[in-house]
Amino acid sequence: MDIIGQVSELTDAQISLSSGLDLWNIKRTATTTVTNGTPAVGNTVTEQRLSTDAVKEPGAAQKKEDPL
Repeated sequence: MDIIGQVSELTDAQISLSSGLDLWNIKRTATTTVTNGTPAVGNTVTEQRLSTDAVKEPGAAQKKEDPL
């Protein structure tokens, strides 16, 4: 499964992508690869991973950016 989004957080263990209103927290494993773009905070990338490696938080990307 592919996810296209903007990198909001990046660690050795996880990458978080903002995609629309959703925030995806993806475990970085041997089966997780970036197929387009450079993984760095603020960059847009395409992440390919197994469905078990990701958790979607609906609406979380909007809440994270909302200063109120």
